[in-house]
Amino acid sequence: MRMVAAEAGVSVMTVSLALRNHPSIPGRTRNRIQRIARKMNYRPNALVATLMAQIHSRRPDSESPVLGLVRESEASDLLNSVPYYQDLLQGARERAQALGYLLEDFFLEPGDEAGRQLHRILHTRGIRGVILAPVFRPGGTTTLPLDGLASCALGYSLHEPLIHRIGSHHGQMMELVWSKLRERDYQRPGFIYTYANLERIRYGLLGGFVAQQILHPELPPVPPLILPKLPETPAEEAECLRDFRKWFRRHHPDVLVAPPWVLMDGIRRLIRIPEEAGAIFFDYGLGWTEVREQAEHIGSGAVDVVVAQIHRNETGVPPFPKTVSINATWIEGDTLPPRKAPVAK
Repeated sequence: MRMVAAEAGVSVMTVSLALRNHPSIPGRTRNRIQRIARKMNYRPNALVATLMAQIHSRRPDSESPVLGLVRESEASDLLNSVPYYQDLLQGARERAQALGYLLEDFFLEPGDEAGRQLHRILHTRGIRGVILAPVFRPGGTTTLPLDGLASCALGYSLHEPLIHRIGSHHGQMMELVWSKLRERDYQRPGFIYTYANLERIRYGLLGGFVAQQILHPELPPVPPLILPKLPETPAEEAECLRDFRKWFRRHHPDVLVAPPWVLMDGIRRLIRIPEEAGAIFFDYGLGWTEVREQAEHIGSGAVDVVVAQIHRNETGVPPFPKTVSINATWIEGDTLPPRKAPVAK
């Protein structure tokens, strides 16, 4: 590093900051120093980088270094009350603790200035890595500048900027569904979801379902029922149930895949489950047959992604963001009985 500093005509500290893409160093200077470092075949020592990452992010009172968990202020109650999100955040906290970090909540208010203010707070606190909780604001964007920060998004709801993210493997989830349906002789699976939630997850589940329909042409295809959004009023619930009744009577699915739990009371008034149609849920449900997303492992993996970036001195919006997918598991319940006895092998 001293040799790079001598070649560039700057201090060693300036070289150190430039190689970490620190925002205090002007962009032209950073690029010039990084070009010189590459020309001189500079390579960081991984063990030293790990130690320095811990030192730079440590609090003055020698407590654990801090990672930021950035949450939209208006979504706080939702993240704290829904079991999936509870497991997601708990998995992140436990993994951070295991790696010697403290995961601290930071609430992001709406507006660009609020994002810039939070960035200043993180910089002043010496926090070098952030995990972005699922977002619910229209457009799937964040106003938090990521200069000087290692980052990872939980799930697929953050659409802009595109950064490293970790979420459920939607293709594997539908493969798992189809394998269980074939074992139990279901012939007409029908997928139910909302446009709003499909847009948030970039249509991964819908793509996985349609792919399985294409891969199994021997089964009659049932068109998915895509509702506008989850109902928030009795009138909206009644409209969703009317759409469901019309779809069910026309296409006769023998199993409902991912029906929203908020509609289940109404659906059960219209049809008998599992007698008329089985059901596979993607929500946490008492006694339901589920495809269980491994939320705690998604949260844990996000911490690993951020810490690895800190150790490599990688910050900002990555030029080639990576997506990590976590497989789901099957939870047996009482809503998907076999249609016939299994054939003896």
